[in-house]
Amino acid sequence: MTDTTGNKYRELGARGPNEKTPILANKTNPHDAQLNITQSGMAWAYSNKADNPVFYFQHPSGSSFVMNPDGSHGIRMVGEGRLEAHGMTITTSENIDLAIGGHITVKTVGGMEAQISGDGQITVAGATAVNLIGDAAIAVKGNCSMGVEGHASISAKGGLNLRSGGDMTIGSKGGLNIQAGGGIRFQPKGAGKSGHTVADLEPAVKGQSLVG
Repeated sequence: MTDTTGNKYRELGARGPNEKTPILANKTNPHDAQLNITQSGMAWAYSNKADNPVFYFQHPSGSSFVMNPDGSHGIRMVGEGRLEAHGMTITTSENIDLAIGGHITVKTVGGMEAQISGDGQITVAGATAVNLIGDAAIAVKGNCSMGVEGHASISAKGGLNLRSGGDMTIGSKGGLNIQAGGGIRFQPKGAGKSGHTVADLEPAVKGQSLVG
């Protein structure tokens, strides 16, 4: 589905560049429009009508710029567009849509901060890699869930801690393997103690299942 510009990457009805040449005058008052055309094909025009102030500029390549009566602007670039500035601030009271037919690259030599007051959603159709050179912290004030249809693995060269303020359940439809090079310690009723290893258990329970 495309919009009236024929851009297949923009949803129908979404905001976009000027989609047609603006109406500068009508048949009864043709002199309301001031039109200028150069030999190279550049054209600019504006309307003298008090109720239809419009300015329009078009390049021979097809790129154009229009300022509409309601104050909205439209810029259409046939070729590549570049914008360079020492600093930039973009403020909008309504929505911003980005429709990109190819890839997008974002680079920053400083910090980056994103604040979202409402809900957020990120969907990636292909493989995704997130590489963090420094430390990372993820804090969730509400519930958190993670679902993986394939294999999941967590590997840490340092220590790994899993702690829960409430109950914790570890379940597996297949076998469950627990491996520890330094021994396995249990703390049935305490926290902060060294615990007991399997070798510390009474001879009567040695070799029995710890599950029941």
